[in-house]
Amino acid sequence: MGLVQRAHRGWADQDCWNLDTVLARWLGAQLLSLAAEAHGWPESAEFRTFEDWVHALRTNGEALLAYAADDADGQVAVTADAKAALRWVADHLEHLWD
Repeated sequence: MGLVQRAHRGWADQDCWNLDTVLARWLGAQLLSLAAEAHGWPESAEFRTFEDWVHALRTNGEALLAYAADDADGQVAVTADAKAALRWVADHLEHLWD
């Protein structure tokens, strides 16, 4: 049923059971993919070089994937890093393009 729902509407009912993990896994993977495929960056004081931008994408993507891994060791720090990554995404939403 989950595959049919995802094909039809893009998400499945069971995704809501652990929405935090689903979102962290999906967004983290997308940020890492963008880092690997990016051709440009929002040049600014924060991102003076393309490498600065790619590093930020990777760092935040990895933080979200670490949260999605659901490893009990260090979960408080992992959660804090994931929340910071979500704030970073919100702050740079208009720059998440390739």
